[in-house]
Amino acid sequence: MTFSLTLRIAFLALRRSPMRTALTMLSLVIGTTAVITIVALGSGAYDAIEEQVTSAGTNLVIVSAGNWT
Repeated sequence: MTFSLTLRIAFLALRRSPMRTALTMLSLVIGTTAVITIVALGSGAYDAIEEQVTSAGTNLVIVSAGNWT
């Protein structure tokens, strides 16, 4: 099966079911947008927390869990 025949069959299937094609494209757009939004929110939260920690200054006490004996 050649590439052009495969492409022709794919476009024919897309034309035969326009509602399924539209819903699939819509789900891809929504999914991609959701991933980009979540990554951007995570990056912004990281930057905000890092800014708060650095603005605390040098008088910072670090507490670590564990047995040091």
